[in-house]
Order: sequence, then structure tokens, then C-alpha cells
Amino acid sequence: MFHPVANLYWLNDGALQTLTGEEYIARSPGRPTANESLRKRWIEAVDVTGDAAVGKVVLDYPDVVITDYFALLKVGSEWKIVNKIFTRQPKQ
Repeated sequence: MFHPVANLYWLNDGALQTLTGEEYIARSPGRPTANESLRKRWIEAVDVTGDAAVGKVVLDYPDVVITDYFALLKVGSEWKIVNKIFTRQPKQ
């Protein structure tokens, strides 16, 4: 799903952070978390023009809401994520 050149960007205490798509995938444990049943995810919006698109995905976790914004391009016959930015909103 991520294009090999994809990068991720976010702020941590006001400082810009970045990972390559490859580094991001490598951090995934490959199995559901202990609180998986409490996590909700949905696609909030998609906007497509030709071979370019943006998507907004909301991840509602027990202690935080994460909002992802994806930039996608249709490469050949497949849509690939070329960049991702996200923000975290801690729950009270």
C-alpha cells in the first residue's frame, strides 16, 4: 500500500518528526494489540481527481484519537500512499 518513496510526518512537542514508509511498517508488531476490541477506525473523507487522491482516516483508541491524512497516487493500476501526516488528540 505504501509506495517505496513514501514518508510519514508528525509533530512531537512541536518538533517535526519523520519516518520512511519502510521504517513505519517495520515498527508494526504484526499482531493485534491487547485492547484491539476497544479501537475504532473509519474513513472520514476521500477526494480523488484523476490519478491523485487524498484520504482522511480517524483512529479512535481508548486514550487518544489519531487523524491520518494520506496523499495517494495511482501508479499503474494500483493506488499507493506517497505521504502520510497525522495528529494525535489525547482523550481526557
